[in-house]
Amino acid sequence: MTKTSKILGLILTVCVIFNIILLSKINSDKSNINDLNKTKVIEKIVNKIVYKEPKDIISSITMSDLNSHLKLVYSHLSTKDRKRVLLSIAKASDKYKISPVVFYGLIAVESSFRPWITHHQVVIKGKRDNGIGLGGVVPYWWLDKLRKANILETKSDLYNIENNIDAIGFILAEYKTMKLIKGTNDSTTSALRRYFGGNYKSYTEKIRNQIGSIIFSKIYE
Repeated sequence: MTKTSKILGLILTVCVIFNIILLSKINSDKSNINDLNKTKVIEKIVNKIVYKEPKDIISSITMSDLNSHLKLVYSHLSTKDRKRVLLSIAKASDKYKISPVVFYGLIAVESSFRPWITHHQVVIKGKRDNGIGLGGVVPYWWLDKLRKANILETKSDLYNIENNIDAIGFILAEYKTMKLIKGTNDSTTSALRRYFGGNYKSYTEKIRNQIGSIIFSKIYE
């Protein structure tokens, strides 16, 4: 083999190696770009969920998705209690015509799915009281109405999973019938802000983030 042939052979080898490295880099970049584009698409979807509640997106999240997310993120719940939560959400959703995803996001924000929790005191018309259970329902404000609706008898019933989720639906349904809070465009967003006690955009953003978490889990599972 002549000296020239050796040089050409070396150049060819270097070119092959360079092309392999370049192709690998391109494929890696493509993967990163695809992941980035997917993330941007998801973010655009998530940004529309709570404020406009497009039915196609909300309905794409199934009870099975909620079960998977609940099991993954809120693993402190026993299998029995997880089933009770999901069954109660499904029943309340059907009863009050409110998406189960809204129930899920609200409970995640209010209590991180801890039915036993007693919340920090709130002041209502000069009286202090504690929110109770999954939805942080405040007895001072709602106990009489919930009794009349045959949802519970005493405030301690709010520690019960089924009673509390039923109470959440009752409260949201009542708020949905009221005039929209300034700056909101739909009854669900307005009801959620009333639920928290005022026109707090940060509250519905927290719920939106919880719903977004479900979507991310659903796509990347």
